[in-house]
Amino acid sequence: MGGEVVSLSTRNHLLKVDSPTPWRPVMNIARFPPQTLQTEGMGKKCLLGLVILLVAVFGGKMWFATRSTEPAYGGRLLSAWLLDSQEHRQIGEQNRLAILQIGTNAIPELVWMAGVRDAPLEKKMASLVRGLAIPIKLRTADDYHEMGTLEFYVLQSRGRTAVPDLVDLLKSNDPEVRGTAADCLGNIGPDARAAIPLLVRFLDDTHRIVRVDATINLGRIHMEPGVVVPALIAKLNVSNSILPTTIGTLSQFGMEAKAAAPILRELLRKTNVYPDYVRSEATNALRQIDPDTTTGGRK
Repeated sequence: MGGEVVSLSTRNHLLKVDSPTPWRPVMNIARFPPQTLQTEGMGKKCLLGLVILLVAVFGGKMWFATRSTEPAYGGRLLSAWLLDSQEHRQIGEQNRLAILQIGTNAIPELVWMAGVRDAPLEKKMASLVRGLAIPIKLRTADDYHEMGTLEFYVLQSRGRTAVPDLVDLLKSNDPEVRGTAADCLGNIGPDARAAIPLLVRFLDDTHRIVRVDATINLGRIHMEPGVVVPALIAKLNVSNSILPTTIGTLSQFGMEAKAAAPILRELLRKTNVYPDYVRSEATNALRQIDPDTTTGGRK
């Protein structure tokens, strides 16, 4: 079955391969071949004890993921459809149709997924399982974040009713939650304009990934250029560690970002300050922002 290769978020989570295998977001031992079990010396009792501990630690997420109120389509839960795409990196047409049929009934689940946080003990246990190659699949916060972002990618403007809750998630003290909320809002598009004030503020966030997510998704929401463009122009300097991303987002505003053209032309002339890849991004942006400007900086 064919499928579309898409970016779930701004962090290069790409969907590439399709698979019809349904998965629930809970521990699933049967999926792993026996040879992945590298726990020599642990003993059966020790391994059993670890499994019991994992169930206790991750029990809250497991309960949420398996409760009877989760929406379904075609006899499969929402999480099963999402896991098909999230795990195998492709949105097949059947998966897309199922997600669209479930539609806004999924909003409470998706907001929960976007806001999931792993407790310190959960992170340690997940790391232990990976290190020992124990045949147990644990769903971490990253998995749920990808699934929530995927759903909003498919729903796009249909997910607009989630905007207030996602804006609230932008206020989280967890940078991964802030970044995931920004990605979900970017997937919704112009109807997420209520997020713009916080996303503009995130251009100065202390976490690089949040700055990246905010910058890109301001372009994807693509509203209020009078607010967004000046904020991006203020970041056109050598101290900006994500300068190419900033320039790329400015280019999406086209001639509405024409005020950036003089700064971009000056940037092109500073060959000893800015590397080639930054100057290349600036050249491409000028073609969108000020079509009359040549790569040499003369009109």
